[in-house]
Amino acid sequence: MAKNKVPERKLSEEDSPATAPTLPRRQRVTAWIKDHVILTTVCTIISALIGFLALGRDVFDITWSRPGPTTTAPADAMPGATVSGQAPDAGTAPPTAVANRVKIVRVNSVDGEPGLGKTVEVEIEVLQAPSRGHSYWFFSQLTGSDYVNFYAVRRIHEEVGSRRYVQDFSKAPKNYPRYWFVIDVPPNRLSAVLKNHSTLDDTSEDYLRTFPEGGEITSNRFKVVRTRD
Repeated sequence: MAKNKVPERKLSEEDSPATAPTLPRRQRVTAWIKDHVILTTVCTIISALIGFLALGRDVFDITWSRPGPTTTAPADAMPGATVSGQAPDAGTAPPTAVANRVKIVRVNSVDGEPGLGKTVEVEIEVLQAPSRGHSYWFFSQLTGSDYVNFYAVRRIHEEVGSRRYVQDFSKAPKNYPRYWFVIDVPPNRLSAVLKNHSTLDDTSEDYLRTFPEGGEITSNRFKVVRTRD
C-alpha cells in the first residue's frame, strides 16, 4: 500500500532565523581600535582642560567668585607720597592682612598744598564692623636699621561709613617713610594697645611698640612720607 506523501513546504522569509551581516574579523578589530582611540583622545582633552583651569586659578590668580570691595587706594590719593599694598621690608613686615574690612581712602595735607606737611587729614572707611568686643586701631609702623616699632596712634570708628581724622605729622622726620594701616584688636589685647597709645611721646617705652598678639591687619597699607614743613 502506497503511503501518502506529505507535500514539502518551502520555508518563507518569516520562517527563516534573522541573521545580521557579520563583518570580517579584521574589519571588526579595526573598528574597535578606532573607537578606542577616539575615546582615549576625548578623555585626554577633558583631563588637559581640567588641569589648565586648576593651573590658571593658582598661577594666574583667576578668581571665579564675584570680587569684593577694593582696598587699594588710588595712586593720586597722597600728594608727595606713594601708595603701597606690599610688605614694607623683607623680614620686618607685620602679618599679612587676612580680611579687608577697613579702607584708608586718602591722606592729604590740611593746608591743601602739594606734598605732606606737619598736619595731614586721613580719610578712613569702615566696610564691615568688627566682631563683638573687638576694636579698630590706626597704627603706624616705623622701621629702622635695627628696630621695627608699631605705634597705636588712635582708635577709629567701628560703624560702617567714612570719617576723616586730623593727624599730627610734625614729629615725623622728612623723607623718612612709614606705613599706616588699621588693626583689628581682640579684647584680650586691648590693655596692651592702650598702654602703647598712652606712651607715644615717651621713647623710653618703645619696648611697648610691638605688633599686638592676635591682632589682624584689616585694611590696605599706606606708605607715607613727610616731604615739607
